[in-house]
Amino acid sequence: MIRPPRRNEKLTNIINKIGRKKLVSLELNPYIPIDYRNVCELNPSFCSVVWLARRNETENLKLLPPIVITKKLIELGYTILIHLPGIFYTEKKMHDILSLLKIYGVRNIFAMRGGDPHLKIENCDFPFALDIIKFIRKDFGDYFDIATTGFPHIHPSSTSAEDDMCNLKKKILFGATLVITQACVNSTVYLDFSKNCIKYAIDVPIIYGLSMFRSCKDFMRIFKMSLFVDEEEMLTIQRCIKGPKRKIFLRNKSKYLVQQLLNDDLTVGVHLFSRNHFDLIKNVLTEINVMKYKAVLMK
Repeated sequence: MIRPPRRNEKLTNIINKIGRKKLVSLELNPYIPIDYRNVCELNPSFCSVVWLARRNETENLKLLPPIVITKKLIELGYTILIHLPGIFYTEKKMHDILSLLKIYGVRNIFAMRGGDPHLKIENCDFPFALDIIKFIRKDFGDYFDIATTGFPHIHPSSTSAEDDMCNLKKKILFGATLVITQACVNSTVYLDFSKNCIKYAIDVPIIYGLSMFRSCKDFMRIFKMSLFVDEEEMLTIQRCIKGPKRKIFLRNKSKYLVQQLLNDDLTVGVHLFSRNHFDLIKNVLTEINVMKYKAVLMK
């Protein structure tokens, strides 16, 4: 499918237009090759572009992989949500980055701290995602939609679920306009997170981030990023992924999560963490007949 170039739009504006239909989007990694034919075939509602926090980068912002790929995707007609980690950037560098993204037509920023949760940086202008959100609103007003991360399994550096929700609420109060969750292994945990957000008056759209399970490492990554997981469920998963039918289990687990969430009225959309591997995603979306759920965005 060839997509004509179109103006990038805020995700909240898109969400307000689609009614009961859902967004089905892709996360792409600009540091490894991307097969754009597969992206085109999947026709995502939007693409997010990963940005790894690194100390030593080229000073030419136009040559940074996330910015190069973002520019290309916009030229190909895709709405973009670009990750923006703040931990290694000064306020001046951050302003320059955001100014360039604005020139390229980006309207959606995924504000995040970046780096390991326990990494400490002295004299850091952006020690937390909240600091980036405040900075964007101060320097750019409401030009950008700002996404922030939600942690259904609780962020590993939080002391409790209540602490985690209070931190999320603060980011919304200071200007974040939507939430994209980290991955889970259980659809109930996702939906309980949305219900908990309602209790805390977090009234912005929540998009569920989903890992497509291709190996044991995909589950271990989720468990590592979580303060709390159901140990019994973790042990069950570990047994299944070591068994002779592990490929079938992994595929069915991915399919079940996507379908359960798309069937629920609380779901605004699902965001698929692809790591640029598209075969499993294509198979799962075909098997569940994703067009039954997916919003058709006007060109």
